[in-house]
Amino acid sequence: MLLPNFTEWLVGFIIVLVITTSFYVFGLFIAPIGHFNYIEWFGLVMLFVTTNAGRLSFIQTLNIRKFINDQKEKGIDEDDITTGDYINYLKEKEDANIS
Repeated sequence: MLLPNFTEWLVGFIIVLVITTSFYVFGLFIAPIGHFNYIEWFGLVMLFVTTNAGRLSFIQTLNIRKFINDQKEKGIDEDDITTGDYINYLKEKEDANIS
C-alpha cells in the first residue's frame, strides 16, 4: 500500500511527464530540426511548477500576515495566536464565501 503523500507526488510527477512529453512531441512536429530536446522541455515545465509554487506560498504568507494584523486590531497579542485560530479563520472565510 502506498502512502498518500507518495501517491500525490507520483500523480503530480506523472502529470509533469505527460505535459513535458506532449510539449516535446508538439515541438518535434512543428520544427523537426530546431526543436527543444526533452530535458529542456522538462526544465521549462519544472521552472513553471516551481515559480507557481513560490507564488502560492507568497500569497499564503500575505494571508497569514493579514490574519495576524486583524487579530492585533481586535486586541489579541501575536503570541496568543495559534495555528488552530488561523484554520478556524480560514473555515469562517470559506463559509462566508459559499453563502
